[in-house]
Amino acid sequence: MTSDIAVLVEDLTKFYGQRRGIEGLTLEVRTGEVISPVGSYSAVSRVRRDITFLPIVDGPVLRYAPVWRRTGVTPLVRAFLQAAADAPSGDRPRTSDHTS
Repeated sequence: MTSDIAVLVEDLTKFYGQRRGIEGLTLEVRTGEVISPVGSYSAVSRVRRDITFLPIVDGPVLRYAPVWRRTGVTPLVRAFLQAAADAPSGDRPRTSDHTS
């Protein structure tokens, strides 16, 4: 029955600039299901039997940032953000403080 299909994608090809990142993707997402792109390190570190990880190769690097409601900034959130900013990062770009 197709009435519970919320999203249907057939034969999708996606380019990132001149690079083809997705080719021939077909999927359907049913009502109550969720899909979200995650980095490959997330797929390795968050193993769950009820989640399927499908790698997207040759796409752009996924960048993540903490997100919270504007009214939800607490001392604990500020402490977490400071700890993340102070952690060794390799080539991670520095971000400005958006918690003011």
